[in-house]
Amino acid sequence: MRSKMMIRKLVFSALAAVVIALGAWCLIFGAYLDVHQSVIVAAAARDWPGALERLGEYRSGLISFPIYGSGMFEGLRARLLYDEGVVRAALGDAAGAREAFREAIRLLSDGEDAAEAFYNLSRLDIDRDDLDQAVENLRSALARAPADRD
Repeated sequence: MRSKMMIRKLVFSALAAVVIALGAWCLIFGAYLDVHQSVIVAAAARDWPGALERLGEYRSGLISFPIYGSGMFEGLRARLLYDEGVVRAALGDAAGAREAFREAIRLLSDGEDAAEAFYNLSRLDIDRDDLDQAVENLRSALARAPADRD
């Protein structure tokens, strides 16, 4: 009887931990969607400094979550970095944009999101007349999203 009670407590504790983790994930993802929407609105209004400030506020809040450093949020972190790269490029901060895109690629490694980051890196390379690097980044983009020829 006692062992059944202990097993029930362990199962309940494990389920509670899963529910808490899912709740935190939903909260963080919901906040990201709000920030992403704010970035889109700021981009439409050409308020790039406001968009960068909003991304910074979100990142500061996100880091305060104990589970942020876990692998659970790598895709979300990568998308946040991608957004930051777009905003920094629009502000003329090519070095900051390049760093954000590279970190997003490191977290993503494959897929269409990584292809977009490689594509944006190639645009930054073209702007600084580094055509060899631009071609390499475009090839990396095509390798990750071969159907996307734009």
